[in-house]
Amino acid sequence: MMQAMLVEFMMTFLFVTFVLQIVKHNGAKDMPVNALAIGVGLFTTVQIASGISGGAINPAVGLVQSVFQMMFNGHVYPKAPATRLSYLPAYIVGPLFGGIFAGIYQRWINEKALAKAEQAKEQEIELTGYNGN
Repeated sequence: MMQAMLVEFMMTFLFVTFVLQIVKHNGAKDMPVNALAIGVGLFTTVQIASGISGGAINPAVGLVQSVFQMMFNGHVYPKAPATRLSYLPAYIVGPLFGGIFAGIYQRWINEKALAKAEQAKEQEIELTGYNGN
């Protein structure tokens, strides 16, 4: 269960950080390009997590995923043992904390790093008189 929770946490963290970076800093001017990049990011994180935890990457999806697995697994695989809801906390807590930590990372670490980089660039322009043109 800890492995599933860790995978859900990491993939949610990476995906939310990627989305925030596109939306706030490095996004294209054309919305279809941003949507395509976010879609590829979601596909990638779900593919990475799917073999280990099922790839919920969203607490709301994780809440329903376990219930649907329990309902439909018996129909698809009639001789399989009954699915239990034991992984439900991993599907809810992992993505929840992944999203929270991605927001904290974006707000306090990434924003400060970008501000310092911009400040250093301005100081370089003042010292050298070269503005990149």
